[in-house]
Amino acid sequence: MQLATYLGLLSRSEETLGAAFDTIGQGHSRDAGIYFICRLLSGQCAEHVADLAPVCDRYGPGGDPERLHVPGVPEARDGELGLLRDLQELHTLATFVGSTWLVVSQTAQGLRDDELLALAKRCSAQTTGQVTWAQSQLKSIAPQALIIGSAPQASVTG
Repeated sequence: MQLATYLGLLSRSEETLGAAFDTIGQGHSRDAGIYFICRLLSGQCAEHVADLAPVCDRYGPGGDPERLHVPGVPEARDGELGLLRDLQELHTLATFVGSTWLVVSQTAQGLRDDELLALAKRCSAQTTGQVTWAQSQLKSIAPQALIIGSAPQASVTG
């Protein structure tokens, strides 16, 4: 059964996403909204990992296929354009985690594993919230970063 492989992927992906929220929150700590929401969302990821541990134990160790991994976010970028890029990475990571929860949820239904299905539904809903938050931030920051942030400076001559 390959479910164990996907449970391992999901656990590692949640860890990666949580670390990315921490990195980006710390890197953009001057923006209190980004900092505190990233801390909250990182905590959700940590809870997901903890809740997955007994399920991973129950299904046993999974294989670790060479290309089945999610790269992390090594450091936050500077400035508004950097924040925009960082939010895109968070959005991408959270979307990947969400699709992995979907795969696990469908498998839990097929196995009639009510415990795993309940966990998948709860965590998937929180991950959807993470994706939605990242998307709303992208919508609000993009114009500022790409239009206002790139406007040429007016020179004052006198």
